[in-house]
Amino acid sequence: MIRFLKKNYTNVDYIGFSPVERPRENPGLSSKKLFKKLSDFKPDIVFTYEKILSIGEVDHIVRAGIKLVTNTCGVHTFSYGGTRSQTEAMEQLRKHSLYLISHAPHIPTLIKEGVSVREFPFWYEPEWFRPLDIPKLHDILFLGDIVTPLNSNRMELIRFLSQEYKITLVSDHDPKLPNVVCIGSTPNPHKLNLWINQSKLVLGSDKLGNIQGGGDFQGWYFGVSHGAACYLVEKHLEIEKRFKDGEELVLG
Repeated sequence: MIRFLKKNYTNVDYIGFSPVERPRENPGLSSKKLFKKLSDFKPDIVFTYEKILSIGEVDHIVRAGIKLVTNTCGVHTFSYGGTRSQTEAMEQLRKHSLYLISHAPHIPTLIKEGVSVREFPFWYEPEWFRPLDIPKLHDILFLGDIVTPLNSNRMELIRFLSQEYKITLVSDHDPKLPNVVCIGSTPNPHKLNLWINQSKLVLGSDKLGNIQGGGDFQGWYFGVSHGAACYLVEKHLEIEKRFKDGEELVLG
């Protein structure tokens, strides 16, 4: 997203925080750094990734007359960090000039709540994720978390398939299952693209496990990993709006 904005717009600046500067349990520790940046740069619009601002930071930006835009690319469309109820979460989202979400079926509910919302489909950087003419080393590749409650169904899927197939797993957690080889994880997109290109089949799963904490409004979402391998994922109406089953991916 940062690369896209800087390539297509002028006068774009960026500020990031390390985990030490902005711990999850106390994001306000980095507020001073954020406010100094706002004072020095004087932006017309602030775009935040995944609703990271605290309630105090949101109020500070809105009071300054700056338009605030945020997004979410996961299932927790109706929540906001630091709020104690669904009502408070909606209050925070209504303060934003624009809220971008990937799961279109949630849009009507947000509009009824008075939130300025638009669909914002998943994207990828074609300079990072592209076909490579290299040999296939992995029969089935799975990338992603398999241990958090939200993604607990992925573990069961891998456990089931590994009874008959050899699976290469890209994850922080090694389940130590027969026929499952964990090769670790990486934040490097070029390495991820290499692993995808080295695979005959990339396996995905969007069947959510425990979605406790998602608020009163809960639902499915979908995501598609881009690469140069056959991609297999559960059948889903939102996926069928954008991809051709059997041509661009395979729905199971």
